[in-house]
Amino acid sequence: MLARVPPKKPKLDATLRGPALVALAIEAFAIRKPRPLDAQTLDALTLGGVPLPPSMRTWLAHHGALPKPAATRAMPEALATAPWSELGRHALGRSGLHGAAPPPLAHGVFLPLDVGDEQFRALFAGTPDEHGELPVLDVDADAVTFVALALPGFDVWLAVAAGLVPVAKARALYRDALAWHRDHNVGGAEAWERRGAWVPHVAHAWEPPRMLRIERKKGPPDPATELVEAVRDGDLASVRELLDEGLDPNGADRVGRMPLLHAASCAHPEIVALLLARGAAPDAADPAMKTTPLAFVADVDWWHYADAAPQNLDRWVRCLRALAAGGADPNASVQWESRPILLAARRRSIALVATLLELGADPCAVHPVLGSALHVLLAKPGGRRTQPARDVVACLALLLARGVDPTLVRADGETALHVAAADPGTPKEVFEMLLAHGARGDATNAQGLTWHAVRGR
Repeated sequence: MLARVPPKKPKLDATLRGPALVALAIEAFAIRKPRPLDAQTLDALTLGGVPLPPSMRTWLAHHGALPKPAATRAMPEALATAPWSELGRHALGRSGLHGAAPPPLAHGVFLPLDVGDEQFRALFAGTPDEHGELPVLDVDADAVTFVALALPGFDVWLAVAAGLVPVAKARALYRDALAWHRDHNVGGAEAWERRGAWVPHVAHAWEPPRMLRIERKKGPPDPATELVEAVRDGDLASVRELLDEGLDPNGADRVGRMPLLHAASCAHPEIVALLLARGAAPDAADPAMKTTPLAFVADVDWWHYADAAPQNLDRWVRCLRALAAGGADPNASVQWESRPILLAARRRSIALVATLLELGADPCAVHPVLGSALHVLLAKPGGRRTQPARDVVACLALLLARGVDPTLVRADGETALHVAAADPGTPKEVFEMLLAHGARGDATNAQGLTWHAVRGR
């Protein structure tokens, strides 16, 4: 049998802009059931009074929502109900700008294109270029606010989201268009530097996340599979429509995938809440993944996705809260007798550990082989990069404050101090904290290492 040869990506050049570039993106996305906007609705849409770019009009004439996996909002609803100028001011007016004059863009009109509360890409309603396109900005509205020019238009952003071109290559390809927007829409790089608000930052290298998918078995599509796919894509309107048609929110598709787990795994808290409200069982184990939705989120490889899909991290925390509010048990035993708090501790995520404890997880849960949350927290990561020391220390401090016993001996005879001594990368603060809470200072682990030896390195 001949192997299927994937279609070649079209070769882009700097002259390919606007509707022509959108046409290639439409072909790449291959949306199964596009829902075009009618001409009357499309003609009424503006971006804060600024006409929509030709590329956005072309896309909306094909499908009336932003494409997956980058975003989920329905465009007419977003533009009709949200004052994006206020959203932009709110995002850019956080603590980094309190008491200081906001940058000029804080008074502009934004349309966020990527999911995320503090880091996102946004279309800025500034001055259109010769193609009628508006610039796309990187916005980081954390403690200190950064704004930077990302891409020269919605058309190029769409091509990046469709996987036609990486961000770095797109920026190199359209460098002249970026230079035009830099001079006409963001006051030039020098102006941002004088204001202390413009810096190049890591969001420039962001790529749309490619979530792991289970291959669908051959055969005609079935309703349960359609529901799971809509859930994974974050298509809230389609999920609601399918549930209204009577689909079972607890129904598994032909490969055993259940909607609730996949809503949680793909970081869609709004869909998690909808499925629970429609009767999804919060603690039902997914036949394909062999775990519950809450346990799956607790076991997310937090620091991998901090690089691969940073916009999902806060959404996973919101999924945990939605699951707990819907009745999920934070202490439910899952596959191999583990508990969600142990899974989160293994991933060394202070956000997950703190959220689970807040939701009622038992910090003193013990696995019959792996031991306590301290054992799994301090175990040397196998095959994964070591997370920042500050997060390991923060998790340890939180668990110790909640009463986890540092002297507990697991099945192989080792305490948390033994486990920590086996990892040369263990922060010194870990040993000091364990000793301060009663761990024995002369303990030697199975490899003959003591905390003294590690501390001296």
